[in-house]
Amino acid sequence: MVEFYATWCGHCMALKPEYAAAAAMELKAEEGVLAKVDVGEETDCGLCFLHRDAIVSWVKKKTGPGLQNVTTVEEAERILASESP
Repeated sequence: MVEFYATWCGHCMALKPEYAAAAAMELKAEEGVLAKVDVGEETDCGLCFLHRDAIVSWVKKKTGPGLQNVTTVEEAERILASESP
């Protein structure tokens, strides 16, 4: 198992204790190997770019657009209605 992580990624840092616990377990060779790759340091790694792009896409989906140009009361009401639980 390879952990691709970024030091600036909150999701990655939240999983850090779980990976540390897994690394502390003694594994037999047939059970697998653990490794980790810092995508900020290992910029030549093609998978690192995929991981970094996935993190950025996930954050954009979670946070939505930075701002919206609201020109009518109806638009404001629609936005407020879509954001309420």
